[in-house]
Amino acid sequence: MTTTRPFLLSAFCLLTLAGCGSSDDSGGGGAASATPVDFPLPAGLDGGKQVKDLSDAQARQICDAGVTAARARISDATACEAGGIIAGVSFSLFPLGMGDAKSVCEKSVMECDADETWRDGCKIERPDQRMTCTATLTETQACFEKILGATAAWFQSLSEDHSCSDELSILLLAGAPQAEQLSECAGVRQKCPDLFENSGTSVNVSSH
Repeated sequence: MTTTRPFLLSAFCLLTLAGCGSSDDSGGGGAASATPVDFPLPAGLDGGKQVKDLSDAQARQICDAGVTAARARISDATACEAGGIIAGVSFSLFPLGMGDAKSVCEKSVMECDADETWRDGCKIERPDQRMTCTATLTETQACFEKILGATAAWFQSLSEDHSCSDELSILLLAGAPQAEQLSECAGVRQKCPDLFENSGTSVNVSSH
């Protein structure tokens, strides 16, 4: 099932090495100044290890730790409400199927609240995307902490200041964090071009 809770993973799935693209929405100036989220590396992993040298098991270990860090900062309710608004905005831009932006938003929030499958953790969908990445875990960790903090601030703003009943326009995406705007991510982008090959907010991490 596709729900809005897994959308939350788009904030850090790239940096937890599970094969996701970076966000490419317009805007992002406000969210980029948010307080970074503390994300310690799992025990036993050397921060100097390059991403390309990680095994699938190690990549999943980091990804699962990222989920834990995200949920400590962003509540389930906030993730669902913000994800529903984002789904509604997306529908208003690219309407597919029946309904309207409000109904899509409300349905997304309802399905998100009911879904439990995502709790099972990360699944590595595109391991090939990290094979050329020469950034170290310490470098990706710093980028992850900043982009997750920015996403937390953006989601909080969406859930507190807006609802499915609002006009769901593209302006609501103005706070979406962009990895390319964060200084902590500049080196990671250069050293890991394949991880950034896809644009948009699609999520390639799924529960299983």
